[in-house]
Amino acid sequence: MDVRHSRALRLAEGISAESEETLLGRLERSRVAIAVGKGEDSVLTAEVLVDTLRRLPIQLVLESDSLEADEIGRISEIAARIDPGRGIRIGCNGDEDVLVAVGCERRDATIAGMPVRHGALVVSGRSLGGPDVGASGLGAFTCAALLAGEVFKRIASVRPERASYNDRIAWCPVRLDEKPWDSPELDGPLCLDLALVGQGAIGTAITRILSLLGAEGRVQLIDPERFGPENLGTYSLGVAADAENEPWKVDLGAAALPGMSVATHVGTAASFIEAVDRGEGIWPALALTGLDSPGARREAQRLWPDRLIDGATGDTMCGLHDVVFSETACLMCLFPERREGPTAAERLAEATGLPVEVVSRGDRPLLEAHLASLDAKQRHVLQPLLGQPICGLAEAVGLTDLAAGHYRPSVPFVSQQAACMVVGRLVAGMIEPGQLAANFVQYDALIGPWAATRESRKPLPDCYCQVRGELLESVRKLRRTQ
Repeated sequence: MDVRHSRALRLAEGISAESEETLLGRLERSRVAIAVGKGEDSVLTAEVLVDTLRRLPIQLVLESDSLEADEIGRISEIAARIDPGRGIRIGCNGDEDVLVAVGCERRDATIAGMPVRHGALVVSGRSLGGPDVGASGLGAFTCAALLAGEVFKRIASVRPERASYNDRIAWCPVRLDEKPWDSPELDGPLCLDLALVGQGAIGTAITRILSLLGAEGRVQLIDPERFGPENLGTYSLGVAADAENEPWKVDLGAAALPGMSVATHVGTAASFIEAVDRGEGIWPALALTGLDSPGARREAQRLWPDRLIDGATGDTMCGLHDVVFSETACLMCLFPERREGPTAAERLAEATGLPVEVVSRGDRPLLEAHLASLDAKQRHVLQPLLGQPICGLAEAVGLTDLAAGHYRPSVPFVSQQAACMVVGRLVAGMIEPGQLAANFVQYDALIGPWAATRESRKPLPDCYCQVRGELLESVRKLRRTQ
């Protein structure tokens, strides 16, 4: 199976009644057409939507009647750079399974959507019925992420109980409500000084949104890995050439933020903290995180910034955790450590002889080089599996109760909606400071943000952030003055 699409297919299998192989055939036969209205907001939304959908193994069609030649060329190039073998067909001929109308009304549309300020309106059918008030880059990205989710539900044979097919979704990731028209515009550029920990699925989406907003100021990007083929199907940055050349993820992020002063750290949150304490990095008063495990979140919390805004996903869930030092629950409160036995990755590593860091990259193929340090018995077991995704090793060695190590099935629109809430919280702090009480927000991207959980969580009295409060204040003071 093509490693680019393995995560999306694994997720789709879990929410449908079909096998990965059957779903792959279904997706490869699916034709999704996109009709685009006039105006910069509609075209930008379409560009993000094409970028997102082209990461799936589907057929894409662009209805070009309302587009200028340069707009058609730009959208076509976006699709071709991500998947040169598929690209995008120009012109509908009536054989499409789903027609998405972006910023326009089409009598034959399956779904229609328009960006609204920092949010979006998405409807089933052709009538949008909302005022055209203009949109920011966050609004365009939000609209594209919601539309991509609606497309996925319709082509992936999702079980009825796992999804909600709404006639109308209005959503503002700034106010976290259903009135995007009421959200004020940004008064000037988005000027920031922050660290962004993690350039994975959520982190690249955050980076892309900051770029679309024309963000200025300083950002430190932290991630220990290189971009690979397995990331092409789930990230919001990276094209086919990047999957081949495998640049550092932080360098990919830096290239996407030409308006900002960017410093990069190839390493984990822990190694970045060590660099800060050595005076080799700048302590961030504001940090954004897009990480994929509770342990990584707890480690990032050890930066102890004034504010940490965390985006999270799990299967089709997306979430926001807004941590204000000493006032709200920290990531250690929200994700307390429970060490009752070895992790899935540790058990798989013990059974195979492979290092934990290797089995944790479940979507990468097993290579001959991985077997170099193994004994003859271990090599005999794993030799027939060379070239297959590491995520299958758990079953191969008899650990069928493991969820394939740290292999996480995912699709881009889930992490994108989490990223929209993270950047939405940033924007909220600039236009309406102090207005939002909820610091724990989550919803299922297949159900819709209308069903979001919104809670205000306080620190746990026995958490490290409370027990060691005075020590942490001293650490923060020292880091601030370095």
